[in-house]
Amino acid sequence: MNTNASSSSGTTAAAAAYQTQATENVYFNVTGVDVHFGVVCPHKPRPISQILAKVEKHGLRVQATALPGDHIKSLFIIHARDAREGIAKVIPLKVQCNMAAKDIQSLI
Repeated sequence: MNTNASSSSGTTAAAAAYQTQATENVYFNVTGVDVHFGVVCPHKPRPISQILAKVEKHGLRVQATALPGDHIKSLFIIHARDAREGIAKVIPLKVQCNMAAKDIQSLI
């Protein structure tokens, strides 16, 4: 019985650590030090370099990107990791990602 109790509490702790927030065209998920951004925008010359610059501006190191989309809209999926050090870590990662999402939203 103790095994089940610790297993379910571990699952609950993991679920509590997974957080999602969104703006109009940008969403992000935070799990530990990993962040996944999703950006949807009208099809136009893809602003991926500007979007990645905004992510890195907020102390996140880009790990991978995916650029699926069609002739109507563009979709960017970005996996980043917290790269902040020292005093910069005083701001919670969720708050830092929210600021990055708002910066990305301003590009669209």
